Amino acid sequence: MVHGDFRLENVFFGASLENQGFAVIDWQDISRGEGVWDVAWFIGGCLQVTSNRQMEEQQLLKIYHETLKANGVNGYTFEACWEDYRLAMSRYFVQAVLMVAALNPENDRENKLAQAVAERFIAAITDLHLTEK
Repeated sequence: MVHGDFRLENVFFGASLENQGFAVIDWQDISRGEGVWDVAWFIGGCLQVTSNRQMEEQQLLKIYHETLKANGVNGYTFEACWEDYRLAMSRYFVQAVLMVAALNPENDRENKLAQAVAERFIAAITDLHLTEK
């Protein structure tokens, strides 16, 4: 099960170290897919476009992969995870373009979010060389 819009605005954390609860809301884009798709949405759509985003991207994906292994996932190499991540990034780039295409002139907050997400995904697919053959 994939959330499909996995960003900080849809994630809630416990109020203190003693209360380490975690909740995810806004499941309207739920679909069937690879877990790394939500990782791609989070990294591609939430991380600022900076000179060190690529390094952060690799580190976060390695943490995700190590967490999978630590919780019993076997036979899923980091290389396979990386390729699934790249494929997911392409998928979400299309979603970001569609968000911009559907801008609502009456909702400035939504427009700014769509534009920021689209810019981030454009940078991500460029950095990942997804437009090259």
